[in-house]
Amino acid sequence: SLQPPLAKPQSRKNSEKGIVSSLSQAARKKMDGQVKQPLQQEMRPRAARLGVGSRFPVVPWAARMASELRVELRAGLEAGGFGARSLRLGTDCSGAEAPIFALREINRQLAEQLGLHLPLDHLFACDIMPASRTFVKQNCTPRALFCDILARGIISHCLLADLPRRVPDDLDIYVAGFPCKDFSI
Repeated sequence: SLQPPLAKPQSRKNSEKGIVSSLSQAARKKMDGQVKQPLQQEMRPRAARLGVGSRFPVVPWAARMASELRVELRAGLEAGGFGARSLRLGTDCSGAEAPIFALREINRQLAEQLGLHLPLDHLFACDIMPASRTFVKQNCTPRALFCDILARGIISHCLLADLPRRVPDDLDIYVAGFPCKDFSI
């Protein structure tokens, strides 16, 4: 059988050119000053990209996201809706709570770029793996921690309080992951 030829991998520079050239002229003008600095930062040598005192690289995705959301966030702030209350978040199959850490980074960028604070209220986390629950307890601050999504009902045993507790359902953001062992090192 005939197989399609493998696509030649594009260099990062050519790939970015393709993305930028597909944007409208107005969008390119809007992004011009906002994207150059993070992209230049991304091109630095690996050692220079590592955060001070961190083993994780500094990746400018959150800075880009904050820049892209600038207009909408300002409009929400002026209308009085943004920041009126905390965003309510719940995570199932929480693992290492990547959504929490991503929202923290977005929040840091919003503060740096726009002087805005995105209040978050982590209502609950849930994971069947004891190691994940230990990680969540040590690195995040959910109001409730549950151990098994499949055994959970409207009321479930909260591991933090060691008591039955109503499972929050009035969420703004709900994130459910999947077991990632097959993708982990």
